[in-house]
Amino acid sequence: MSNPRSFGPFTSCLMVCVSLVCVLLLAFGLNSVLWPRSRVPEGVAISGVLASSSFSGLMSGCEMAVYRLSEETALSIQKNGLRALRLAHPSGNEHSTNPYGSWEETPGRIDIEKNGTGATHTVYGLYALGGCKGEGETDTNYHSLEMHEALKERGSYYQVSRNEEGIFVIVPSRRLAAYYYWG
Repeated sequence: MSNPRSFGPFTSCLMVCVSLVCVLLLAFGLNSVLWPRSRVPEGVAISGVLASSSFSGLMSGCEMAVYRLSEETALSIQKNGLRALRLAHPSGNEHSTNPYGSWEETPGRIDIEKNGTGATHTVYGLYALGGCKGEGETDTNYHSLEMHEALKERGSYYQVSRNEEGIFVIVPSRRLAAYYYWG
């Protein structure tokens, strides 16, 4: 006599597949909520994530996030400049084979107007400046214009990954920070 509570092989397989899909959706859903904060360098306090965008493909991807700096962090950086950032180390997500360099003041080596089209130094991460899908061109939460201007003038700071695919920018005068990755 069969047990009325037992499931057939098809039903059991279906339940496992549905459970696996649910776990994957939950994991990717949580990642889309949590990843932006994980890119903030240790020692840089933020009060919130203003916007984020990401996509990934086979062997490539894009991530960008814009943050509101805490008032204390912004004031400290405005007052002390690069000295305030000496304790700001790359986030725990930094890859050992692609470390971030030291902090530099803008504009530094960045020529935002020619980046990728004739500049002597190209930062690929800046391709994500307008959002990974271009949504930052119309969404003011991305602060694309402010970040673009800040990269041209003194008083903001950045650090770039060795392969030039990642960049973290801090604009203390506007209490903004941003992480851009394109690679």
